[in-house]
Amino acid sequence: MGISIGRMNASPRDRLAVFGIGNQLMGDDGIGVLVARRLSRQSLAGVEVIEAGAPGFGLMDMIAPRSEAIFIDAVDAGLSPGSVFWVDPAAIVAYRSRQSLHQVGLADILSLMEVAGGAARVRIIGIQPERVGAAADITDSLRRRLPVITDRAADMIKAWMEDGFADDRQSLTGEL
Repeated sequence: MGISIGRMNASPRDRLAVFGIGNQLMGDDGIGVLVARRLSRQSLAGVEVIEAGAPGFGLMDMIAPRSEAIFIDAVDAGLSPGSVFWVDPAAIVAYRSRQSLHQVGLADILSLMEVAGGAARVRIIGIQPERVGAAADITDSLRRRLPVITDRAADMIKAWMEDGFADDRQSLTGEL
């Protein structure tokens, strides 16, 4: 399931949840979890960082008590490896890619949230992978850029919080 790190004195609804998503046994697909691990060491007031990994339907229960959530995940947008960018959640739902009928991905969870009338406002921070496939670690290029990727993600999280969690679709696309 993952570990939960953050300020525990506020209710989940009062904190922004940042979920690091990905399978660490699939190379760069695990980048979201590694960024979440690094973010948990930073002082991000009002943020709970969760190393979610690849929880499948368990992610629904993790999101349920939240009013705002950010997912950090490897997203192939055809950019340079290590690029960090906002992804429109609707684009993730529209572009479902799965290698097995047993996999439950972020697109499935977002679709279920929409059907169930999920109240959480969701944003996705995408990180361009170099290679996704069976591997116990991320590629060297992403490993070298991990501090920069983490800092960029932290800046994006802070900016959304400072913006009052605005749902401005214009700001959801493009490399930052």
